[in-house]
Amino acid sequence: MRPLKLTLRAFGPFVGEEVVDFTLYGDNAFLLINGPTGAGKTTLLDGICYALYGEASGAGRSEHYLRSQRAAKEVICQVDFLFSVGPRTYSLKRRPAQTILHKEKVRELNHQVEFCEVAADGEIIGERLSKINEVRERIESLLGFSSDQFRQVVVLPQGEFRRLLLAKSDEKERILEKLFNTGRYKFVEEALKKRRSLLGADLNRLKAEVEGIFTACQVTNAIELDERMSAVATRRTERALALETLTLRQQLCHEQLRGAQADAENFQEHDQSQLVFARLDQQKEVMARKATEVEAATRSLLLVDLESAVQRGEGEVTELRRRIAELSSAQLLLVDEVAAARQRVSACREEQGQITARVAEATQLQQVLTRLRELEGYRQELEKGLAAAAAAQQQYETLQEVRRREEEGIEALTARIEELTVSSGRLGEIDGEIGRVTQLLKVRREFDAESLRLQQLNSELATATAAVKVAEDAAAVARLEMESLQQKFIAGQAAHLAAQLIDGEPCLVCGASSHPQPARSTGVIPTEKELEGAAQRSTAAVAKVAAATAQQAELSGRQQGSTASRERLADALQGAGHDSLEKLQQRLLDLEQERALCTRAGKELEQFRQERLARNARRQEYLQQEPALIQALQAGTASVERLRGLVANSETATAGMQAAEVAARIAASEAFVVRVSREGQQAEAQLAELFAAQEKNRGEGELSEAQLQSRGTALVVLQAEFTDRLAIAGFADLAACRAARLDPVVLSRRQEELERFRQDLTAATLRLERAAALCAGRVRPDLAALQQGKEAIDAEVGALQQELGTLSGEATALAVAREKIGAKGDEIARLEEDYAVVGRLADLAGGQNPQRMTLQRYVLAALFEEVAIAASRRLSKMSRGRYHLLRAEIPRDGKSTGGLDLDVIDDYCGERRPAFTLSGGESFLASLALALGLSDVVLAQSGGRYLDCIFIDEGFGTLDGETLDFALNTLIELHQAGRVIGIISHVAELKERIPCRIEIVSQKEGSRIVQSDGVGNTTTFAH
Repeated sequence: MRPLKLTLRAFGPFVGEEVVDFTLYGDNAFLLINGPTGAGKTTLLDGICYALYGEASGAGRSEHYLRSQRAAKEVICQVDFLFSVGPRTYSLKRRPAQTILHKEKVRELNHQVEFCEVAADGEIIGERLSKINEVRERIESLLGFSSDQFRQVVVLPQGEFRRLLLAKSDEKERILEKLFNTGRYKFVEEALKKRRSLLGADLNRLKAEVEGIFTACQVTNAIELDERMSAVATRRTERALALETLTLRQQLCHEQLRGAQADAENFQEHDQSQLVFARLDQQKEVMARKATEVEAATRSLLLVDLESAVQRGEGEVTELRRRIAELSSAQLLLVDEVAAARQRVSACREEQGQITARVAEATQLQQVLTRLRELEGYRQELEKGLAAAAAAQQQYETLQEVRRREEEGIEALTARIEELTVSSGRLGEIDGEIGRVTQLLKVRREFDAESLRLQQLNSELATATAAVKVAEDAAAVARLEMESLQQKFIAGQAAHLAAQLIDGEPCLVCGASSHPQPARSTGVIPTEKELEGAAQRSTAAVAKVAAATAQQAELSGRQQGSTASRERLADALQGAGHDSLEKLQQRLLDLEQERALCTRAGKELEQFRQERLARNARRQEYLQQEPALIQALQAGTASVERLRGLVANSETATAGMQAAEVAARIAASEAFVVRVSREGQQAEAQLAELFAAQEKNRGEGELSEAQLQSRGTALVVLQAEFTDRLAIAGFADLAACRAARLDPVVLSRRQEELERFRQDLTAATLRLERAAALCAGRVRPDLAALQQGKEAIDAEVGALQQELGTLSGEATALAVAREKIGAKGDEIARLEEDYAVVGRLADLAGGQNPQRMTLQRYVLAALFEEVAIAASRRLSKMSRGRYHLLRAEIPRDGKSTGGLDLDVIDDYCGERRPAFTLSGGESFLASLALALGLSDVVLAQSGGRYLDCIFIDEGFGTLDGETLDFALNTLIELHQAGRVIGIISHVAELKERIPCRIEIVSQKEGSRIVQSDGVGNTTTFAH
């Protein structure tokens, strides 16, 4: 991973937006990140780690504290990070959970992230990820590190630099597994375990299946199964021969029964046919009578149509005669109605002569009515004009009163505005003082909190220093105890060897034949177990010293940082004098109250100014309305006088007449004209209708007379024909014909019944003749005896067949079981052979070997051996040949798996000891060497991760000048190999040695970033 551009917005001490452009330094960047304490140097590492993983570089810093406390409330905290992995470029934008002010409302923003691949022109390639877990998984897959592993290998934060060096083997294994992509070896381990488990399960399953087959066959082994198969085969052969003999007897019995059943059926058919024939023979007489009735009904039905025609002719003649009589009566009534209609027409013509006079009278009355309505309108307009004149007079007087009140209110408002202007003038002065006191109060709180934290750190540091002293004393005692026991053990071994010396014979150790001063026993000889216990106690004591020293160093660093922070806060409090937190709070409260009063005065001032403007506007409006009101008042007076004259003229012209009376007379005349016209038209129309009705009635009468004559002649002919047809059909008269007639449905049923009887009689005769022929010369058989014999032999054959079927099924099942057992036995043998090989491989790969190392741990141990060698070369150079790193092959406690622990060899004394026993500066060099060695080996391994950047936070201050030169030379060599190296440090000498710098400038309004490319060019991001 190579950083390209980092953008921080409202992040940590950076109030605005700051950009670090790593591309300014070219491909081989060697950077010094410099600035005062608290300015934000570590914040750059926080930004990188947070952009990638959503966590700061220091695991103890929560994302809720990443947002700048000095940033404007509406500004959103966000980190943008552009980086490359190999030839590809990726963009990350991450925003922590935070509270902002948006449109004067407080909003809670959730953690948001956006990740994508980008092209050289900035265009997005592929999908855009926005889910937190998806982005984390993608980053871990892309970089090969989790957040913790990234802080141990790539970004080495202050206080966590030594974690990789001191990490236990299990933790190193998780880091190295991703770095060297050795997951395939663990996959082999798991695959072998899974394969062994599957083979074992298959073996157990097959053996259980074999036992199940033996149990199902009611045997315990294959020999018993073969014996049972032979016995079943013999029994099945015997029963098959017996079934063959019995089957022949069964066939003969069945044939006899079938012949007897056929004879019995023939005799039964003969009996039934006799019964059917006898029953039909008894119905012959009844059927003959029914046949006669059907014949007569058929002849009667042939005359139905002619009878209906005669009846229709008689009905039509009767109807025509009735119609002629009705028309004659109607003609007499029409003559009387025509005479009455002629009288009504004469009366209407006399009244129509008065219409002209009545119309002239109505016209004169309409003119009078018009003058009366105009008079009423003039009177109404006069009343309205009087009311409008009175209203205008009242409005004019009201306007004068309102204008006077507005002018008095304007004078009072002007006086109040002058008073409030003086009060609101101090608001700016008070706001400035409030800002100053608020900042002092914030600094005072931070100062008090930092003072309390410094007291706690001083106390913890004193305790840690005492703990270091106690641990060192305990380690010295444990070392002396171990050395004493070792001397006693060596002396005891020498005494034991001396006791075996014989004068004249050579010593097994030195080869001398004379033994002038053999060693003597000095007391009890310690056992190897006691020596091992003392060594373990000494190692544990040394580990406690290292842990206590590390804690002391951590507390010391925190105490120094707290002291610097307190001093910075003390400088910021210089303007507050010796005011306590309570005094500043009270001062701020007083200022806030005073500001509230001024603010309220300002609001009231603005309100009064607005009200004065409104009153002035209304006064001007009243002044503008006054001329119009005066003009309206004068116009109303003139209109009233004109209307009074019109009313007087109209009253004279109408001479006291009333409009209602005139309207009634007009309505009466108009009604008379309408009535006379309507009644005359109705009388003329009625007379014409009566003339038309007389003519129509006369025509219908003549037509009916002609139809009556024609229909009467036709009826006589039909009646004569019907009489002749009755005689021909054999009926004496119409009554006899109707008596013989049947309903068509009943007649149809009678005919069908007769036809069925004839068919049934014919069939019964033929059936009786066939049955008699079949029974001729035969004797009725005894079916019961024959059926009993058949059932007995059938039961015997069925029992024998069932027994034979059972034997066949058992033989088949035993044969199948024998075949399955043979096949499963072969498969069991093959699986047992595979299980032995796979099980042994799984044990070896899983750690059941003399080294107690898994396959992956073994591979990683070999790779870590190369890392230790590469790191040792770096450490030897930086320590001027004193220290070398070696991989510890034996686990620390002798029980757990090892292979990834580190020892250090001190060439000054030849001692080999655990790496965690190094001092602070030595530990820094070893950690740096390990990180660089790891980078070298990972780069050399195909398929591994390319570690092309490293950031180191502090630690160089623990080195002396010469050691610092060696460390820097090592980093320069790495930088020249194409790596990005970033160092955070206060060491002044580094400024001279590293020209490319990222300078963090601390300011009151927030920190700024200034970049220098080492050739005199500086870059500052423009806000």
